[in-house]
Amino acid sequence: MIVYLAMLTFICVLAMGSLFLPKRLGGVRGMISLIGYTVMCLFIGLRDHVGGDWAPYNELFSTIGHLPFIVVLIIVEPLYGLCNRLVYMAGGDIHLVNLICATIFLVCLYNFSRLVDIDSNVLLFISAPYLLFVVGMGYTRQSVAVGLILNGIGNLRHGREKTFYLFAFLATLFHYSAIVLILLWWVNSFKRAAALAVPLALVSPVLYSMILASSKYSLYVNNDPAIQSHGVWFRILIILVALFVVFAQKLQWAKESQLRKMIIRGAITLGLMAVLSLFLSTLADRICLYLFFIYILAVGSVIRYARLPFKYLSLYFVICLSYGVFFIWFGLSNFATAAWFPYGMSLYGNS
Repeated sequence: MIVYLAMLTFICVLAMGSLFLPKRLGGVRGMISLIGYTVMCLFIGLRDHVGGDWAPYNELFSTIGHLPFIVVLIIVEPLYGLCNRLVYMAGGDIHLVNLICATIFLVCLYNFSRLVDIDSNVLLFISAPYLLFVVGMGYTRQSVAVGLILNGIGNLRHGREKTFYLFAFLATLFHYSAIVLILLWWVNSFKRAAALAVPLALVSPVLYSMILASSKYSLYVNNDPAIQSHGVWFRILIILVALFVVFAQKLQWAKESQLRKMIIRGAITLGLMAVLSLFLSTLADRICLYLFFIYILAVGSVIRYARLPFKYLSLYFVICLSYGVFFIWFGLSNFATAAWFPYGMSLYGNS
């Protein structure tokens, strides 16, 4: 845990330094961002035998290298399969694939911070305990999808709906589950909800059978307690805390019409996932990962929206919350003990 704690503290120091810099020193703030995001990118991308999906992804990389390209696009999401295939052809290994994915993820996170006007270093610190350490190092494909979705949501704030759909579509090419966010925004009326619900109800038995028969996706719909996600309630609780923060600052959020709409729809989805988690916790868990935009938006805006007498109190809240999330997950999760410890890094390929 010491390595992760040291990294979190390093990012925290950078964030606090950036936050207290005078506005005229914007260039220095940019350098701080470059340092923080680069170090985090290397920390995630060059990890060695670390993360819940390390073994399956490593095995998938070896398999992809010996299959026809058209088969690669069938057995795994197209853009992730393409990334693996190109790295294999170039003589690289899974470490390079992870580094590429981490780079996309961190670039997307940085761009999101600019789109929503939150200090990029503060956003990196808020994201580190869970979105970066857990999702970025445990769900490689989905972490890229989450990053692309964040860019889409950031563009919604500026009224660029077509750009949102473009980023959301690219996200689905890294992880098919990202289609949930496309539907979350597209279904904005009862008519559209009915247009989606009717055909979905008709094909759901066939779709469920196909998913259950797939070794790759069956765990999402298998209700066997032995393979279900036990951390879904922790994810739900984190996002619920963020929703309370948004509610406490509702007057300021009234100015963000597009983001507010997305947050409201996300809150409704969170309620549905709480019900779904009673039966299919793994599926609910994976969908909840896309709702983390609520958490980083809400917590990232606490300092900006706090009135002057409460600025330092809001800063203290952000720091305590981030470290609290870190210690709860890394201290209590058996999954973290099994797959994240000890941390290892490879600089020279396979180790």
